[in-house]
Amino acid sequence: MSSMMRPHRPAHPSPASRPGIMARRDSILWTLIAPANVMAAIWLLALATFAYVSQFRDDLLYFRFMASQENLWDQATGLSFVWLGFAFGAFLLGTMIVPRRIGTPSPAARGWSDARATRMLFIAFAVVASVAFLWLGVTVVKVGLGRLIALAASDNIHARELILNGAFPGGRMISNGFIGLAVFSAMLLAKSRPVPLSVTTKLMIGVIFVISLTYLGVVPILTSGRINFFAAIFASYIAICVVKRRIYGVIYLPIGALLVAVVWTAKQYFSLGHVMQVSMFDQSFQGVIFYLYNDMLNALNVIGHVGDHYQWGYHSLRFVYFFTFTDGVVLKFISSSSYHLAPYIGGGEYPMLTAPYVDFGLFGLAVLTARGAFSQYAFLKARADPAMGALYGIVCAGLLLSVHSSYLTLQDPVFSMIMVAGLVFLSNGSAGRGRGRSPQPGERRPS
Repeated sequence: MSSMMRPHRPAHPSPASRPGIMARRDSILWTLIAPANVMAAIWLLALATFAYVSQFRDDLLYFRFMASQENLWDQATGLSFVWLGFAFGAFLLGTMIVPRRIGTPSPAARGWSDARATRMLFIAFAVVASVAFLWLGVTVVKVGLGRLIALAASDNIHARELILNGAFPGGRMISNGFIGLAVFSAMLLAKSRPVPLSVTTKLMIGVIFVISLTYLGVVPILTSGRINFFAAIFASYIAICVVKRRIYGVIYLPIGALLVAVVWTAKQYFSLGHVMQVSMFDQSFQGVIFYLYNDMLNALNVIGHVGDHYQWGYHSLRFVYFFTFTDGVVLKFISSSSYHLAPYIGGGEYPMLTAPYVDFGLFGLAVLTARGAFSQYAFLKARADPAMGALYGIVCAGLLLSVHSSYLTLQDPVFSMIMVAGLVFLSNGSAGRGRGRSPQPGERRPS
């Protein structure tokens, strides 16, 4: 009897309550992936790791070996941490000066054509895949695939030199356009639409996604560039979440983490696994710890030692020199300055918050402000147009990797961002120019 008196509770939220739930999910997503929050989280994690290693490094055998190989030693001063504070403040300022109205949906966001987007993706894939095949094929034909794989296991550096020396100008950059292809494919598959894509179209897009990630995951074992694979994984997931307007597919995160771990471990094995008898797990874990520690030293040690030995944008705006074919000229110009700064950098590159200081001194704060503004602009455009989530996915991945390098302005991700922006523009077609949009599959063309 008492059970009959209880008010009935619906098993699922009522339609009236769903908008509130979706709004909360939406708010959580944008909070988590906002540029300022991403930067704060990743740099706090790096600083915490740096503090941990400084305290317990004697317990990390493989880490100590790698640190001795790279001759790493801590030269950070109080000024180093002060610079990081000012650098983050400059980036934060950039995110604050971008008008929020940019996040308002535009007509172009309503002119999307799946048929056009798919067609543009297939064309871009054909171009990138052809260049990648030619870039690697030249070396494989000369050396032989079996010998190249054996060489990668015994002398990874020599294998890398063979591939890079056999390449043609721009080949590697265009080949890494698979970053943009993977992210755009993920966005297309996740995008909601009135008429679903055909099974054949979904399968073809899925194949492009898998091929792109496979290339980015396997090639670094022979050469270098694991960071591009990680960026593609991060960016694809972020793009999917932006399109879905919520944190999506949490159950698939372990799969992504496993893929990252496999690629990381494989590279460690081929490059350093034969040096010491250390378990694969310990080698991989301590390898991550080593790289974070090395990156933080690259961020801290050089502060206060640049003097007038500026690098003139090579580390914080490198894509400009690559796209204008002047990178070789600039490298020669800054060679003496680079030699002066060599004692203050270990393996790798200057992180994003430090690179502008090395390039321009205190004026590098302006570069960081501009970078913050660009990141916020891409973030707001993704809120306005879900398709732009593919572009912001790459930007956000660059921020996640900002402790490792100034990845956001390297030629590979910039090329992918330009390609993705072009694909989105062409997929939106003529909507943004005042003419009608192309009909979607299953729609009638207006007479």
